[in-house]
Amino acid sequence: MRRYAGVAAAALALTGALACSEPPTTGGGSAASADDLPECPLEALAEADKPVDVNLWYGGLAGTTLQVMQDMATSFNESQSDVKVTANNQGDSYDETYRKFQSATGSRNQLPDIVYLEDVQLQSMIDSGLVLPAQSCMLADGYDIDGIQPVVRSTYSVDDVLYPGYMNVSTPVLYYNRAHFARL
Repeated sequence: MRRYAGVAAAALALTGALACSEPPTTGGGSAASADDLPECPLEALAEADKPVDVNLWYGGLAGTTLQVMQDMATSFNESQSDVKVTANNQGDSYDETYRKFQSATGSRNQLPDIVYLEDVQLQSMIDSGLVLPAQSCMLADGYDIDGIQPVVRSTYSVDDVLYPGYMNVSTPVLYYNRAHFARL
């Protein structure tokens, strides 16, 4: 968990830099290639008036997971003074958050700086042309993406480019009531 929190904090800091300028997206709804990544303007944070406000949208979290999200934003804000993350709950489900994101695409100034969605939206987020591959900022900051488990990198990569700045990786588990499947 500590390793994921570190990556999440790095992703938030990098997003702070991105929030200072017009986002260098993949544009036109096509995926970037590993040989032609868009630039990540890390220097924008150093040149911006502080603190830089970063709007984080999430939804579908409850209980302990919701508390962890809120605590991570609070801890990040308390750890430095350059970037202030505001975590905004957008509803009871990932789908609701995604619908709100889609509704806001008509006016880029209404979009959040970071959106926390489930992985099934990866391709549609890339196709929107509104996202910057996390790999661009990781490489610009000297972050070794080989430290990310290969199966995770490949799951969240398109054309060998890692897109999301992941926070966690889940394994769905199926539970069933054996009594309902017993022969009478």
